[in-house]
Amino acid sequence: HCGGLVLAMAGRSSSSARVRSAPKADSHAGVATKAGSRPRLGARSRTTACGAAVSLGIVLAACAAALVQYDECSRDFAMSLLAKAQANPVVVALAASTLAFAALAVHFWAEARGGVWKAFKVSIIGSLVAVPGIKGAVDGVMTSMIKDLEDEMLGSVKEEERVRALPDKGMSAELVMATIEAAAAKDKHHWASGKLSGTVYHGGDDLSKIIASAISKFALSNPLHPSSFPSVRKMDAEIVAMTLSLFNPTAECCGTTTSGGTESILLACLAYRDRARAVRGVTEPEMIIPETAHAAFVKGAHYFGIKPVYVPVDQTTFTVSPDAVRARVTSNTVMIIGSAPSFPQGVVDPIPELAAIAKEADAGLHVDCCLGSYMMPFARSVGGRDIPDFDFSVDGVTSISCDTHKYGFAPKGSSVIMWRNNTWRHHQYFSYTDWTGGIYATATLAGSRPGANLAGTWAVLMHMGRDGYEAAARAIFKGADEVAEGVRNIPGIVQLGSTDHAVVAFAADPDAPGTPVNIYKVSTAMAKRGWELNALQKPACVHLCVTYANAGMAKEFVEDLEECVSRVRKNPEDFKGGAAAMYGSSTAMAPPGMLHEVASLFLDTMYKA
Repeated sequence: HCGGLVLAMAGRSSSSARVRSAPKADSHAGVATKAGSRPRLGARSRTTACGAAVSLGIVLAACAAALVQYDECSRDFAMSLLAKAQANPVVVALAASTLAFAALAVHFWAEARGGVWKAFKVSIIGSLVAVPGIKGAVDGVMTSMIKDLEDEMLGSVKEEERVRALPDKGMSAELVMATIEAAAAKDKHHWASGKLSGTVYHGGDDLSKIIASAISKFALSNPLHPSSFPSVRKMDAEIVAMTLSLFNPTAECCGTTTSGGTESILLACLAYRDRARAVRGVTEPEMIIPETAHAAFVKGAHYFGIKPVYVPVDQTTFTVSPDAVRARVTSNTVMIIGSAPSFPQGVVDPIPELAAIAKEADAGLHVDCCLGSYMMPFARSVGGRDIPDFDFSVDGVTSISCDTHKYGFAPKGSSVIMWRNNTWRHHQYFSYTDWTGGIYATATLAGSRPGANLAGTWAVLMHMGRDGYEAAARAIFKGADEVAEGVRNIPGIVQLGSTDHAVVAFAADPDAPGTPVNIYKVSTAMAKRGWELNALQKPACVHLCVTYANAGMAKEFVEDLEECVSRVRKNPEDFKGGAAAMYGSSTAMAPPGMLHEVASLFLDTMYKA
């Protein structure tokens, strides 16, 4: 027992080693050196060592049990110990150590599977759903869910003629445009009402005409060839410069445009991994991710082989604790993430404190301002928000992502990744100098890129100007404040977090009389009134992301929400499907593998021609 316990604790201690000194790097060779450093077990080796230690302890305990069971002398000895247990503290200590060791073994087993609840779902529930009777019932629920998702996705085009091959004879320009016009009118019917949470960041029909005109002039352009399209190259650089100007840049700050927030985040993950490998010699990189950070960071971890280290957030403020972040920093930490704001509850993390931790660890601090976009720079001056600093004025902030296609009102597929200086930015670049086709170099993940999109974005930014964005931000902040106030006055629900941005999240009030309202059924009821809200989980809640298109609809939204909450509380069985099905209790109990299968089937549906 003692041997196994000591080995297990030693392995655990090794696995939680902290950064003790910053590495010194050879700036020419890019090789990391650390004075007095000792070889350390990698993450996988530590996990193996811990598992071996626990296994050894279990084997020792099993041997002891076998001796007691089958050896008469050992059994007599054990019985005599039990008889003396009340008078002998050593025996009590032995029993306590056995229980402690068993708890330690369970702890390691659960920790390796992402926590006790996740381990329970994967191991226990995963086994149960394989039982024929239970499996049939679960399959039925999942089939019904997929059908609901398919009906919702295919919607009004389900009965239309499908095109599954090139037409034998090309359509006339008139017929093509007539088909396009009809499709555009049908889709516009879904979003033009403004009853969408986020999704369409519409700056008005006049702005859309400017975008369309600019795009048409550069439909064939490609910034991969700057000598052929010098004007596109100029617009590309100026989009970065205009965006940087909103985030308190130094003279050294720089960046690139990307195809969207996900690419901006992926590039940050890639750059921090490669920078840590070149400068610090990190071969098993880790990133610290608050649970409310965007899923694109997990995608980046998956793509680039970075271990995600998750940090729970406070369940009142929904911001991450700097102390909790600091406790998870190791010598393998390559980046820390902070949101300004987070997607679920729309709150701003304590960026200055996170930046200080990142700087101390010689890691990057990435601020995700994709949703914040061109709103957050005016959050104090126009919106009156009391938020922490989050831009390049904070020492230790090394990169920021900002989606120009959100509150910048640019055409979709437009974002900017900004860096503290070129030293950081260079790690996102790719170049291959030995290709037979010549030297190949790109600043982002894509090779060819649509110059038309850059032209549309540049045109919007120039037309709006700082005054235009301030006016838009004023209207949106006002609308968000009115929605938040209305939500706080509706019996049965509560607002989650604060309104740092334009996101208003709400959940069932656990202190309300009677059974708490099913918030997902409230979302389903709102959908029947035309409102498409974002259903969230952990905790169960829903949010409205206020946009320029619906900023003036706060009164209508609050009235509809109050009526829906009342109806769901009285007759919950009337509201099924939608968010209620996707995030219902049956899926909450489902093992992750099953939910991944549902997600895959959902994506398959998107490509059904």
